[in-house]
Amino acid sequence: MHDELRQCLAESDSVMRKAWAERIVTEGIPLPGLFPLWHGDPATAQRFMWLIGDVCQRDPKVVEP
Repeated sequence: MHDELRQCLAESDSVMRKAWAERIVTEGIPLPGLFPLWHGDPATAQRFMWLIGDVCQRDPKVVEP
C-alpha cells in the first residue's frame, strides 16, 4: 500500500487523491503507516498533506487519533 501510494502521489491530481482518501477511509488503512511519505521528496510530501486534507473531508474521525 505504502509503495503503491508513494509511486503515484508525486504525479497525482485531486481526483486520484480523493480516490485514495476514500480507500483509506473504507479499508481502514492506518495513517501512521503512511507518515514516511511526509518525509519524501517535496512534491510527494505536499500531495500527501493534501491527501490528509481529503481524508479529513471524507471522515474527520480517521485523522482524529
